[in-house]
Amino acid sequence: MKKRLKKSGQNVSTKLF
Repeated sequence: MKKRLKKSGQNVSTKLF
């Protein structure tokens, strides 16, 4: 998930929250 955070920071942020 850390690698995807770099590619889609905002996308992962919404999924994490």
